[in-house]
Amino acid sequence: MISYGNTNILRVNRAFELLTGFNKQAVEGIKSWTEFVSKNDIDRLLGFHYLRKEHPELCPDKHLFDIVDANGNLKNIYMTINKITGIEEFFCVASWLDITELRKTKSELRLSYTQLEERVALRTTELNKTKLELEEHINKRIVSTRALIHDLKTNLTPMITASELFENCAKTEPLISLSRNITSGVKGLEKRINDLLDLARSEIGIFVIKPTWTNPTQFVKEIFNYLEPEVKRHSINFVLECPDSVPVAWVDEEQLSRVVINLISNAIKYTKRSGTITLRLFHNDQELIFEVQDTGCGISATYIKDIFKLYHRYNTSGESGEGLGLGLYLSKVIVELHGGQIEVRSALNIGSTFIIKIPLTEGMC
Repeated sequence: MISYGNTNILRVNRAFELLTGFNKQAVEGIKSWTEFVSKNDIDRLLGFHYLRKEHPELCPDKHLFDIVDANGNLKNIYMTINKITGIEEFFCVASWLDITELRKTKSELRLSYTQLEERVALRTTELNKTKLELEEHINKRIVSTRALIHDLKTNLTPMITASELFENCAKTEPLISLSRNITSGVKGLEKRINDLLDLARSEIGIFVIKPTWTNPTQFVKEIFNYLEPEVKRHSINFVLECPDSVPVAWVDEEQLSRVVINLISNAIKYTKRSGTITLRLFHNDQELIFEVQDTGCGISATYIKDIFKLYHRYNTSGESGEGLGLGLYLSKVIVELHGGQIEVRSALNIGSTFIIKIPLTEGMC
């Protein structure tokens, strides 16, 4: 569009006709551009128009405003304007770009973004509330579990004392076998109560280890000597493979022995008579390695990936086994508290090998 004089329109193109709905015969030399500008913007644009005539260097050459077309529709316009120099009369060339859809899209995007922020904020509030409720529920369960465990241990203490006294006093059958069964049952119950207590401790982050400098060779020999009678009672061969000198270890003997004993106890359950369980100790440059290997039924690939998960139980048929499914989970927790890792290799009808790797410390025993 070219305008001259005050606000009169001299020339328009086809794009102007399509934008406004007026043909050039009805516009050129007849209409003023002010007739198209909306009431809200007209004073502002006229101010710029007169400023441009007197001081063009002070006037911006780009503007945003609204026009009203032939059908009464409001349209958003982005205008660039240039004054024609070299002639005495005041001429301007203006280019109008329809940005109605662009501004509509930006407005919709802004609204969508605001709504999205509101939904995210609402969802975050809901999640935080759910988290607090879940934490409260977990804390209540942990408190009740610890109270229950305390009561069980209180009642279990005299049973342990009585069973040991009965076993020492029994001299003839069937009292000897009966006393052993009672002692075994009481000790098994004590182990499971301790497992539940440690599980509650691990859930609230207060299950800790108390490491000391340990002679690993002596450590595994003591475990071997302690469990040898029990393994042989099941008619299973028990083998110890251990070097005379290995690096000292910074470990919690009580907790780590608990892990090894648990692995050997599991091996006893799944190894047939005349089978073999091997307790092995060795090291490399970075790690001290304990292995418990058996010639038992093995574990299928389907179940082995879940073997260290909480409450996971497994028997020879691949179904849920006996117990609470805490032993291997707590073993993993204990090993990881040492900065180590525990893993298993197994094959059905061949056997399993559980490997404990503990970061190596300097020194030799």
